[in-house]
Amino acid sequence: EYAIIRSEIRQFSPAPIGSGIVVMIGGSDLNQVGESIALRLADAGKYVYLVQGPVTNENYAVGLPNVTVLRDPKNLESCMASCEWAVTNGGGSMMEMMCLGKAVHVVPQTNDELLLAQIVFNKGALLGIGLDSLRVPCSEEIVEVGKRARELVDGRGVDRIIRLINRIYSD
Repeated sequence: EYAIIRSEIRQFSPAPIGSGIVVMIGGSDLNQVGESIALRLADAGKYVYLVQGPVTNENYAVGLPNVTVLRDPKNLESCMASCEWAVTNGGGSMMEMMCLGKAVHVVPQTNDELLLAQIVFNKGALLGIGLDSLRVPCSEEIVEVGKRARELVDGRGVDRIIRLINRIYSD
């Protein structure tokens, strides 16, 4: 309820279910798993948009016809809003996708991301956590998990934080 979501994301929220899977593992893909995730989903017959963040060490070189690599795209928010579902790390990207009402599978990069993802997963608002459990969900699951995600992250976190601060100063 206190997630800070960029206005560029909030303008698209809630977003309808689109097409393709967005894979974005943070700005750096610390554990270099983005490419393998994209290949796994492409092998399952899905179209994948693999987002390469601005500080990724090596360029993704997938070379499959159903995987498009987007290198630090200027229209990232639009790509996020127009996908069917997503695979992200467990930080800001996860929260932004949730605000859009997207079903998300999380591949955490850090222990903190794992802890946050577990809380969200236990509330039924994630498809799964980790590489081992990554799978293509059915359409009903995409709809239901996306709905729960949007209920948890509605994009009004900043307003709630400001109200709390105002209460502190007015007491």
